Amino acid sequence: MQTKLYQMEECKLQITNAFPKSQNEFVEFSVELILERRQPKPAPKKKQQRTVATEDKEARPTIAPYFMPKSKIRIRKGDTMTFLVQFLPFDMQTHVCKVVFIDPQVGEFQHEIIGEVLLPGIF
Repeated sequence: MQTKLYQMEECKLQITNAFPKSQNEFVEFSVELILERRQPKPAPKKKQQRTVATEDKEARPTIAPYFMPKSKIRIRKGDTMTFLVQFLPFDMQTHVCKVVFIDPQVGEFQHEIIGEVLLPGIF
């Protein structure tokens, strides 16, 4: 998914309960987000490049760019539902989010969302 810096985008995941061997009619999954950052590819180096002191970006606290309104979902056997994840980037990096659905009785599965950030619009 792509969005401009400081602009929210919604990702709608289609989640199917593909666990036919569950003992209950419904399966309740707890949902976790695992966040990663991918550094942008470095630009080709030019001759006689000046060295400029920069601050350590890893040392600065950042706001998580992904948010989910629900932390649990219930799905009937064989049914499909839409699960919403919101992406609001605050820095110009590629952000990766793994959305993990877990039920101790039937198992787990995950979806990966890759968020690419574009230059911000004109204010």
